Amino acid sequence: GELCKGAACMELACMTLGVAVDAAQVARFSGVGERVYRNAKAALQKVLGVTSKTTARELCVQFGCAGHEPAVRAALAAYKDRFVRSLPAAQQRHVDFGRPVFLAAAFYLVARKKKVAVDRVKLLDPLGVTAAELAQACASMANLCHDLVGCEPRKRRAEEL
Repeated sequence: GELCKGAACMELACMTLGVAVDAAQVARFSGVGERVYRNAKAALQKVLGVTSKTTARELCVQFGCAGHEPAVRAALAAYKDRFVRSLPAAQQRHVDFGRPVFLAAAFYLVARKKKVAVDRVKLLDPLGVTAAELAQACASMANLCHDLVGCEPRKRRAEEL
């Protein structure tokens, strides 16, 4: 990922300044694969503190499911409450839910429960979240809030077994 950090910095600068840039072209000319570029860009966003202040409403509108906003908000609020209550008293005041990975996880799980297809790349890229972070947050949220975001396990085909 070291090779593409210059290109990722340029894209982040353009994003911060509001200058239009073709992200696909920048990723293509960065010298690495698309997945490596996305992970490097997400890491740089985290280190530099360049995060978009996306709301649940904006995510729902972006993916065409504005009616699911209350469910996303409820899932996120329940997760925050249950996660904090599961911690010892000394650690409860040090919890930080400011990262957008929790919003992304709540949106992704609610969309999956409502059977709405969500392109993970389009979800993760603007938020500066890696696929591994999303997977970890989704697992935690599904564990604590199964009643709100729990989905039926997908049926595996005979070839997968």
